[in-house]
Parts: sequence; C-alpha cells; structure tokens
Amino acid sequence: MHSVAVLASGLRCFGADEEALDMLALLHQQHGLRLRRSNRYIALAMLGALECVQGRRLEPDCGVYLSSGLGNIAESLAMMEPALCEGVAPMPFSFINVSSNMAGFTLASQFGLHGRNLAVARRDNAFVAALELALGDLLGGRVSQALVGAVDECVWPLAMHRRRLQVAADSPLLEGSGWLLLGLGDERSGRLQLEYREEERRESMADGWLLHGDGAGLPEGQSPSLAAWRFIDALAQKETLRAQCRVGRRLLVIDYQTVKPN
Repeated sequence: MHSVAVLASGLRCFGADEEALDMLALLHQQHGLRLRRSNRYIALAMLGALECVQGRRLEPDCGVYLSSGLGNIAESLAMMEPALCEGVAPMPFSFINVSSNMAGFTLASQFGLHGRNLAVARRDNAFVAALELALGDLLGGRVSQALVGAVDECVWPLAMHRRRLQVAADSPLLEGSGWLLLGLGDERSGRLQLEYREEERRESMADGWLLHGDGAGLPEGQSPSLAAWRFIDALAQKETLRAQCRVGRRLLVIDYQTVKPN
C-alpha cells in the first residue's frame, strides 16, 4: 500500500459553441498573462493549471505530466492539411507548437519548474498513464510533487470533430483542462489522501478506467478526457471516491479518503 497527498485540484471546462472561445484572450483577461507565439491548446492547459495551483508555491523539482486524448489537434491539422494537400511549408512556430510537449514546457516556465516534464497523448485512458508515471516518480524520489493533468480541445467545424470522435451528429462537445497537484504521502497538508495498491486483475474487469463520481459540476458534452475531468470534478465536490484502472497484467486500485490538514 502506498500513499500520496492530493494537495490541490482544479478544472476549467467549456461547452463547445458554434464559435470557438478565444482561450488566449480569456487567459489574459482572467490572469493577466500574455502567451506570445502560442495557441489556444497551450492557453487551455494553463487555465486549468492556474485553477489548480491557485498561487501556491510549487517545489522547483515538481514534475509536469500532461495527458490528452487528441493532443494539440487544432494546430496539427492547421499545419498538416496545407503541407499534405497543397505542398505549403509550415511556418516555424506552427511547426514547433504542434508538439504537445510545448504546453508542458509553458507550464514549467510559468511556475518556475525544472523537474520531469512528460506528455502522454493517446485516445483511451491517457490520464491513467500520466497518473501512473507521476506516482512512480513520486515513490522513486525523482520528484517531490507532481502536477498531473488532462487537456483536450475541440476543432471547428464541430461536425467534422464529432466524426473524428465517432459520436452522434447532435452530441454536445466539451473542451477543457483539469489538474491534480500531488505530494508525498507524509505531507498532511492535503485535504485528500490517495491510497493505492496493485491487485491481480479479475478477468471480468473491463479494460480501462472505471470511475465512481458523477461529475455533476461539468457541462454536458463529449471529450476523450471526460472520465479524467469527472474524476477531478468529483474531488472538487469533496466526495469519497473509488477508482480502478488496469495497468499491464495487474489492477491499480485507487482510494481517495478525506484527511484533516494540520
């Protein structure tokens, strides 16, 4: 049995309307930040991370573990379509910003971090993979804190994005950014304690991430990061949760219990 403190959590989610919300302008309006040579995916990551950190001073070796179902999809499409269909060379900053690591780099720069910085982009259970990496690094002493997030954006036109996600043509869509700040288990300043252990996987257990928590504070909509956001939202509602995710041939069981800070 291992234990990690949940020091903070934060979530910013938006229902996708017919017009894309200007995330860079929202970031400047609400936090006074101007991200030069950036894009809305990076701004979206920053909005959720700032909601989580809330001015807290992070340890310099705090790791950043960013997960995403689709990665920096809007910038990727904007660069790849002209390059592949018209033979137009991408602009330098468009090429650089395609990397999902740029969002993590921007977060580390903003918070003054020099710890491990990893991005996991895969369609299913990306947050589980990022969380597993963060827990391993915390226990291994490679970081003293871990900022673990799930970020996904929408791409307009929304009808095409729905086809990309393989959801119904009338499904509402979500984009957003949710983060947990984790510390070592002996830090009792966290309002929640994460206890986890590995168990033998039952054959009847469905693959992937199983979550108890209804995400009542979220807008209605679909996103590859929806399960992760429900999890983070349920933490914000101060519920006691039980979550399970399959890791290799074993099952990682995670229990969140409320603790009293000193």
